[in-house]
Amino acid sequence: MCARRVMNTCLKNLLNFTNRPQSVRVGNCASSTLTLSTGAPQGCVPSPLLYSLHTYDCTATSSSTIIVKFADDAAVMGLISDNDERAYLEEIKHLENWCQENTLLLNVSKTKELIVDCSKKQERHYQPVRISGTTVERVNSFRYLGVHISQDLSWSRHTNSLAKKARQHLYHLRCLRDFRLPSKVLRNFYTCTIESILTGNITVWFGNSTKQDRQALQRVVRSAERITHTELPDLQTIYYKRCQTKARRIVKDPTHPNNRLFSLLRRTWISSGVHGSMAQRRLLFSKNNSVACLQFAKDSQDKTIGKMLSDQMRPTLFFLVSDSQEQGIPVTRLKNYANSCVCVQYSTF
Repeated sequence: MCARRVMNTCLKNLLNFTNRPQSVRVGNCASSTLTLSTGAPQGCVPSPLLYSLHTYDCTATSSSTIIVKFADDAAVMGLISDNDERAYLEEIKHLENWCQENTLLLNVSKTKELIVDCSKKQERHYQPVRISGTTVERVNSFRYLGVHISQDLSWSRHTNSLAKKARQHLYHLRCLRDFRLPSKVLRNFYTCTIESILTGNITVWFGNSTKQDRQALQRVVRSAERITHTELPDLQTIYYKRCQTKARRIVKDPTHPNNRLFSLLRRTWISSGVHGSMAQRRLLFSKNNSVACLQFAKDSQDKTIGKMLSDQMRPTLFFLVSDSQEQGIPVTRLKNYANSCVCVQYSTF
């Protein structure tokens, strides 16, 4: 850390975590004292920062692979072209060697491999990944940072998990209702426990989820409305608002990696081509909402834009836009608005 120009005062504070005496007390019984010279206490605030500093130089060595780190989790993603897996396998080997050199242990039992193959050809055979002589388990889906990622890139498994977990908390909401608590308290309990489950990372998966999955989640909201006797915000509205909030934050931050993907439209553009009612125009292009409007493709016609407005295309306009496919980021054209715009969805939301 001295080589990375960390201030001496910070280093002295960090040294307090070394040689810590620790014991366990249960009732009147206490264990012997053990001195710890490595690691940090569970839930320690500086722990994520220390891990980030320690793994600062753990980066990808190939342009077709990236390493994503969050807290003590790391994910290696590789783009395999023409059945050439060398860069991907070499990156994993490089990560294994780096961990050995920096006294970090990889938990192979918790390490999973997920292959996303969208080709329509017959199933391909990929080489198994081995770490420290142990073969990494290959799965069809896994849970990463609270989100279930499936091999077919569908969100049914994730939404089913959310609906099941949220329905379990409806029991506690009914108990509070039977205790004759006011509706305001019931609503606060719903917001803190049930809505927080249903809307976790909602900007990542909700836009690409199926109609059936959305309806399953919305039924939980309707059940909560009948219990609390209050009107609760639907998930679609929450999704729109959070996308807008995220877009505004990115636009206002010139240092954000996705800032360059936005192209702000001039407000005079409304009178030159957009059709629709005045209420729709005010909703779409008000001063507060215009920060994240999509930049339409050049082949977009006025009638196409008018149709989009008439088809309840409200805050769906608030997405990241790119006219290329840089760094392997998938670019998907919206089926309902063919040849009018392109949409990029990131897992960093």
